[in-house]
Amino acid sequence: MITIQSSELLRALRRVAPIVPSKTPVPIMSCIALRASGGTATFAATDSHRSIRTSVPCEGDLAVALPAKTLASIAASLPAGDVVVELVPGGASIRAGRSRFKVPSMPIEDFPPLHATTGDLLASMPAVALGELLRSVQHAVADDSTRPHLAGVNLEFGDGLATATATDGHRLSTSSTPCEAVAPGTLVPVQAVESIVALCIDRDEAVGVVLLRSERHVIAERGDTSIMSVLVDAAFPPWRKIMPPVKRKGPRASVSREALADAVRRVSLVARRDGGLRLDVADGVLKLSALDSDSGESSEDIEAITSGGDGFVGLCGSYLSDALRSMQSERVEVGLAGELEPIVVRDGVAERTSASVIMPMRA
Repeated sequence: MITIQSSELLRALRRVAPIVPSKTPVPIMSCIALRASGGTATFAATDSHRSIRTSVPCEGDLAVALPAKTLASIAASLPAGDVVVELVPGGASIRAGRSRFKVPSMPIEDFPPLHATTGDLLASMPAVALGELLRSVQHAVADDSTRPHLAGVNLEFGDGLATATATDGHRLSTSSTPCEAVAPGTLVPVQAVESIVALCIDRDEAVGVVLLRSERHVIAERGDTSIMSVLVDAAFPPWRKIMPPVKRKGPRASVSREALADAVRRVSLVARRDGGLRLDVADGVLKLSALDSDSGESSEDIEAITSGGDGFVGLCGSYLSDALRSMQSERVEVGLAGELEPIVVRDGVAERTSASVIMPMRA
């Protein structure tokens, strides 16, 4: 039997429950493992590719596997105060205030062993910085399991920077933040990226995050929480060869990020079925327009600081929206180099620099 504060129970379950698979042929995989002793309760979950565990204070001893969905729903509904969990014939009872629950349980021995927390150090850095770095490129990860080399975020450490890069073949997004670590590139699966981002942007803890790598796994640790993921067994493309040079010749427009994002949203209301927009750069203006035989036409002019002459290009409006949403600065630079050349959107703030490359479409 253990006694645990409802707030601590809820905090632990919110961290581990998201990776529990919604459907699985293995019943134990739909459970959360709870092991408590020595004043600490450790909660763990796995989906066979990722595992996560976190620890919170408690009183008493207990070892049991409980259904994740039911347990999380109960925890979210409980009043503030003590929660008592104990084994009873046929399952486990949960008591809090006037509330009483009985849920089925499974033997803890059937749950996969907890992952080890050993490996070579990749980096130790502020958690929020890593979370924002990964989140800024997530939108460009390929949604295609047949291309594992594109189904993740490539992390590199060197030259005083941590650099995250993702591409789906139609667009590429890269972002860098200061970091003194030096380590080889590591391709982190998109599901693991989601879990690490959630861990890093949790501001309840002031501690940083440590990244470790073994031969087949990457591990992220922050405070009492540890996430492990199997690495992608594929090589990320040589993305720097795809990245246009910073000083590429062609029209450029520096514009308000918010104004451009709003214009994309409005003009896209009558865009073609493929989401295609036309982007024109002229003297002091960046113009967005759309034309569709069924929906009609739309256009919007945005005040801009321009250089490099005039030019136009067609592009996917949703790709441009994703890129702008991932950036932070008040102004971004949009660079063209011809109607058949990639579009580059650059962003720079004190904490992070980012760039998105979007392949052109027929205007």
